[in-house]
Amino acid sequence: MCRYICKSLVQAIPERAKEVDEARHRCGHQLRSNLWLFLENPSMNIYSKFFNILSVMFILVSTVSFCIETLPMFDDSYVNKE
Repeated sequence: MCRYICKSLVQAIPERAKEVDEARHRCGHQLRSNLWLFLENPSMNIYSKFFNILSVMFILVSTVSFCIETLPMFDDSYVNKE
């Protein structure tokens, strides 16, 4: 009797662990799927559109500020020379 109980417990543990891993994977898959849709499809909802516009604005501001830094009138090493 004891052997049967121990044997059934040993067999049940990997099966239960497998179920838990599958449930965790499904949850992670759903999260990744929603995140992918949010970032990839700006017309999905207003938040997605706002995030997309904000991302593009950060890229544009960064590019413009980098270009402005190269101009001599905004470079301190040129301004302070006499």
